[in-house]
Amino acid sequence: MDYLYISLTFFLLVVSFWKMSLLPFPTGIIIILFVSQVVFLLTHDGVMTCSLYDIVHLGGLTRQYDYTQFLYSSLATFCYLTSIRFSKKIESGRVGNAIGNYIKNFAPNRRTTLLLLIFLLIQFGLFLLVTDWRKLWFHPNYLSPISDDEVVAVLGNIIPSIIIKTAIFFLFISTFGFLFSKNSNFLVRTIFFSIALFYYFLFLGIHSRGTVVVPVIIGLFAFLNTNRCKFFMIPLIILVCIIDISSALMGRSLNVQGFSSIPLTMVRVFNGDLKNSLNTILLNVNEGIFETAEGLQLTNNFDELYKLLCFSPLPSAIDNYDSIKQTNQVRLHLYVPLPGLAEIHLFGWPYFCAMIFIYFVIIRAHLGIQTKNVMSYILCNFLIMFSIYHLLAYPLRNALHFAWLVFAFTVITYSWPNKNTSYFTPDTKIDSDFQPMLPPNFFHR
Repeated sequence: MDYLYISLTFFLLVVSFWKMSLLPFPTGIIIILFVSQVVFLLTHDGVMTCSLYDIVHLGGLTRQYDYTQFLYSSLATFCYLTSIRFSKKIESGRVGNAIGNYIKNFAPNRRTTLLLLIFLLIQFGLFLLVTDWRKLWFHPNYLSPISDDEVVAVLGNIIPSIIIKTAIFFLFISTFGFLFSKNSNFLVRTIFFSIALFYYFLFLGIHSRGTVVVPVIIGLFAFLNTNRCKFFMIPLIILVCIIDISSALMGRSLNVQGFSSIPLTMVRVFNGDLKNSLNTILLNVNEGIFETAEGLQLTNNFDELYKLLCFSPLPSAIDNYDSIKQTNQVRLHLYVPLPGLAEIHLFGWPYFCAMIFIYFVIIRAHLGIQTKNVMSYILCNFLIMFSIYHLLAYPLRNALHFAWLVFAFTVITYSWPNKNTSYFTPDTKIDSDFQPMLPPNFFHR
């Protein structure tokens, strides 16, 4: 049965790529699901060895093998089906080409760019205010706090923690802002670029895999924005992602963290064994499927309040989640969280159905905003992929926070005055499955 499940996911991957090109959702997440299933198969058959089993071994690899493969294929099916609208009439074409035409000509108006810039500068200023600049340059241990002790003494730990944790989101924002502000003046583009570069090297220095988002966003933008050398972008994205992830994994064991650790980590990356590095990266990126299988072996009973708070869009400082999770959250190991896909399975079917309904509504809603603001659409599309990837490796609450961000952006975009123009060329043909994603005048010749 495992080959049947993997074949189904591969079929969905091919169809999704043909219909919607290399969009983060659903194509990007289906690629991750497919590769995870293959790695899981190879590990199950003894071809590969996962280091997770050095610290966690509950028997999920054998006892939950088929069911985990089924879950991943089911999730791939859900991702694809929620992205289309069934119709009797089907025409040939790919939605990715149309979105590419849209991106080439799209530019946000001045008010949108100004608001985004102000929002970004406020967060960046607060980040510099609450962090210890000496710790940004150097701190000895992985995951050590980088907040300023004097600021924490005055404001407490909650506010600085929220500002620092949201930095990864503003890495997205600044990167998107730079890519889409091509018609803005030099100063505006320089600000977007400088903040994106700062946050990129910040996460590179603290050895976070979050740095991968930058080459992925830029690569997808270039892939959808050009008609030449498209397929050269794929190996280039993969190469930069390999370097970033290798840097994160190799640097965590060093006693040097921060900006000062980047040169040392890069030397280790380029002097390392490429074959072993690729194997480590492949297993690390797809470790969620192993964690899910192990998590399905558990039978913990969670408090109802904890289950409800996992769906809360509010920060922990407001809904008091941190105090509840101390006695309720289950981890496979001190450094290995229980993935959301396993966690929601343990919650029971009512909560599982609630999660599916939330994702369904948010995914369907985000499809419509392409006709109003393509920048918001691409951002939301990427955040949905990021949310579902978190569902595979991190607790449910972490994953849903990205989904709630998509919901907020979607509501704001629907409320925003629609001044976008259709940039779909007359000869662009799109399957009628995707008509909700197209401007109303697309078929007017």
